[in-house]
This record gives sequence, C-alpha cells and structure tokens, in this order.
Amino acid sequence: MHWTTPLLTKPWKEHAFGPDEFDCWGLVHFAYRTQKGIDLPQYLETSSRAFREQGIDDSDYPQWLPIAEPEDFALVGMGMGKRIAHVGLHLHIDGGLVLHCPESTGVVIQSVASLKKHGWRTIRFYRWQNLS
Repeated sequence: MHWTTPLLTKPWKEHAFGPDEFDCWGLVHFAYRTQKGIDLPQYLETSSRAFREQGIDDSDYPQWLPIAEPEDFALVGMGMGKRIAHVGLHLHIDGGLVLHCPESTGVVIQSVASLKKHGWRTIRFYRWQNLS
C-alpha cells in the first residue's frame, strides 16, 4: 500500500494540518513532515479563501525554487489565471501524479492532464530550497 492511500478522501478544512482533515497547504506540510522529516512553515497568515482569491506569485515565497521538470515531492502550484491559488505535491508514481486537497472533494490524486481538464491553466513546479 502506498503511503498516500490512507489520506485519500480525507476532508478539506481551512488551516487543517492532518491527519484527519487538511487544507491544500496542510496536506503538503503533513506529507513533508511524515515522509521526509522536514517541518515546513505553516503559512497561517493568509486564509485559504484569500489565497484562492488573490493568489501568489513566485516572489511571495522565495524558499520555493521554481524547477522546469517535476520531481518526486515537488510542490505543484496551480492557478486558474497567472497566479498560484492552490498547491499540491508531485509524486513519481504511474508517470507522475499530483496529491492535493481541493475544498470541493478533499484529498485526491490526479494527473496533470486531469488538472488541466478541471480548469487549472497555470501549473508550476517548485523544490524546497533545503531539500537535498
């Protein structure tokens, strides 16, 4: 069983960091902590709703380095426009999948092609600066 299996369908809740509920950043934070032993910042200064409505750009979080090609545990930034409004985690399984937690469904795994079909026009990949 893959480590993500028990997380699937866990519900979305604003500012939730698991293990029973998550928001999108809380899921990434939980995965890094439990699977990599890395305690990422919690970024609680912005509500999930404000994050979705206002978005961020690459300069807002300089500790995340943009990368051209996805790698295992890369942060996946998604947006309906040019700015990132949702995040997930790239997994090198089945050709590359994205683990994320949208408010509408809770924790799911989707391909990048499926994300694009669901309206995510901007998809960017990032590496945590201290990840070796």
